[in-house]
Amino acid sequence: MTELATVFGNALYELSCEENCAEEMMQQLGVIVSAIKENPDFAKVLSAPGISHEEKDTIVDTCFKGKVSQNLLNFLKLASQRGIAAQLGTSFAQFKNRYNEDNGIVTVTAISANPLTDALQQALLTKLSSMFSGKKVQLATTVDPTLMGGMRLEMDGRLIDGSVKAKLESLKNKILATTA
Repeated sequence: MTELATVFGNALYELSCEENCAEEMMQQLGVIVSAIKENPDFAKVLSAPGISHEEKDTIVDTCFKGKVSQNLLNFLKLASQRGIAAQLGTSFAQFKNRYNEDNGIVTVTAISANPLTDALQQALLTKLSSMFSGKKVQLATTVDPTLMGGMRLEMDGRLIDGSVKAKLESLKNKILATTA
């Protein structure tokens, strides 16, 4: 994360705590993140030097006024004025990190070669909840066909790789090490 984006994310989180609306702000951030993912040029427009601050403010108001809090609107406008609109995702990630840390939430991403069934997701969630006792586990799933099989878990900067791809790579390295 860039330092400025981190500062902005921390400032937004602290403001939401002072205003006692951190949970609401998390939900509203979801709206913003979805909008940016659907329209990747949005942040580029807000960062464009040829567009005046007033025009950028109008764009933010048109897109989000009435959908998010005034504090979040002001944050978006300030990010555009300071030239970090392209780093909004990083600021929002910092906000989410602080929110999750303060609320005992662990986010785990399960990456598999095929979509996980509901039963498998529930079993995985149960196992992860026992690993992180006292914390709430949020499970996200993604599909990566290159894994060939098995699963990779990413959480709190850690990686547990039980994929077929990783096992084959490990086997290859052992073979190469014994023949070298």
